Amino acid sequence: MWTADTETKDLRAAWVANLDALIARAPDVVVPGHMSVDAPMGVAANTFTKSYLEAFEEELDRAAT
Repeated sequence: MWTADTETKDLRAAWVANLDALIARAPDVVVPGHMSVDAPMGVAANTFTKSYLEAFEEELDRAAT
């Protein structure tokens, strides 16, 4: 997942908020811009991305600077 364009905690939080809005709509199909062959195509795509970003944020908080 490309996080280089979200260099701040606020930008990443906005991304998660947008994912929450998409998840709330409960889409049947999600068409990602990039994906692996076995990637989920429904709301699971959004929940996977959200989980990834939350884990990424936790690791950043733990990382030494």
